[in-house]
Amino acid sequence: MTGFSPSEAALEGFRLTRERPATMLAWAVFYILGVVVIGALMLVSLGGPFIDFVKKGGFSNFDYQGLADVLERSWLAFVGLVGVIFLFSSVLLAGVYRLVIRPNEPGLAHLRFGADELRLTVVSLALFFLGIICFAFVNVVGAGVAQQSGMLAGILAAIVVAAPMIFMGVRLMLVTPMTFATGKLAFRDGWAISKGHFWSLLGMFLLSIVFYVIVWILVFIIHGSLMALGGGPEVVYSFGREGGVLALIVLVIALFLEGMLPVLQVVLISAPLAVAYRELAGPQAPAAAIPAQV
Repeated sequence: MTGFSPSEAALEGFRLTRERPATMLAWAVFYILGVVVIGALMLVSLGGPFIDFVKKGGFSNFDYQGLADVLERSWLAFVGLVGVIFLFSSVLLAGVYRLVIRPNEPGLAHLRFGADELRLTVVSLALFFLGIICFAFVNVVGAGVAQQSGMLAGILAAIVVAAPMIFMGVRLMLVTPMTFATGKLAFRDGWAISKGHFWSLLGMFLLSIVFYVIVWILVFIIHGSLMALGGGPEVVYSFGREGGVLALIVLVIALFLEGMLPVLQVVLISAPLAVAYRELAGPQAPAAAIPAQV
């Protein structure tokens, strides 16, 4: 049976970061620009109620009910925004998969917009909503049992219900890289190729999370040190009006780190999936890595 090394696969994100620093920088710029564009679309499409919600500090106050009210009044625009966000994420995800599976394929910093990205958007949306449904079901079961038999029983019930869903989630991990590599929606094939590799895939995923957390802590420490050097967040985010040139320099570096961290998250967690697919597919992988036309 074809296999792979979970530890080596989990390190793929570090390898890409080390070997492709210019690409990581370009992706960080792409991410920052994407966030700006999506933010502008939110302001335009959701309109005045959303602007009022932001001005009142709805996000900082975790006013979920207020946010739900805003989205309910602009649900069609919100659905469109969700699609745009997933499409944006899929462009970056495809870039990671492209580096691992077919690195010689052309693209601007290995980023493209085409059929591969559209298929990844469809698959990612489907998996996301499946995850939401599973999470809601576990929550409902756990809360219901807790009301009837106590908190401990509710927690145990939630764990029992969540176990098969975790199994399903792990088995579906290779759907996105396989969809990218084969040029077709690979729900069934992604499930099939992961058969017999549950523990390896789970171990690889957990290692990837641990590596990302380590990177997140390091970036958090550096970011905090920069804020202290610049005179504090209030001074730094005044865009130089209070702290002068030093605060402005710190702001630029801080914004770069804030843009780089989500990119590193995608790379460190997604690149191992591409490696796992490539190794499990074996000799079939190069043949499957021909870009499909739509």
